[in-house]
Amino acid sequence: AAAVREWVGRVEALAVGAMALVPGGWHGMNSAGVIMHVLERTTANSFALTTCNTGAGLEYHPAAAADSADTPPKMKYRTCMRIEGVPLSRVAEPAFWAILLSLWVKRPPSEFHRVEVIYDVLLPWLASGSPSAAAPSSSSSSSSSSSS
Repeated sequence: AAAVREWVGRVEALAVGAMALVPGGWHGMNSAGVIMHVLERTTANSFALTTCNTGAGLEYHPAAAADSADTPPKMKYRTCMRIEGVPLSRVAEPAFWAILLSLWVKRPPSEFHRVEVIYDVLLPWLASGSPSAAAPSSSSSSSSSSSS
C-alpha cells in the first residue's frame, strides 16, 4: 500500500509535458505477458496513457487487414494505443494502480491475473472519464505488428 501511495504521489507531481514509463503486464496461471505504458501529463488536470504491446493482448489494439501482391493476407495491428484526456482524478486513483501493478508483480500466479483485466476492465475504466473514451488516437506515433 505504501508503494502505491508513493507512486500516486509521483504521478500527481508530474509536470505538464513530463512522462513516466510504467512497466506492466500480467503473470497468470495460464498466460503471462509484458506490456509498457507511457503516462504523460498533458495539462494541469489531464493525462494521456499509451499502452504498448507486441504479444498476447495485441488483439485488443486497433487492426486493419493488409494485402498486397508481395505479401500474403494478414492483419496489421497498432502496437501502441493512446487514451487521451484522462482526468487527474482517475490517474490518481490508488485502486487503479494497485490492480494494474499487482497483475504483473504479485506472486504466486493467480487465475485472476489475466490480460482481460487490463483491456476489458482497467483501460476502459480509465478512458470512461475522458472525452476520447478509449478511441485510439491517430496523432500518436505507433508502429505496426503483423500476425500471419
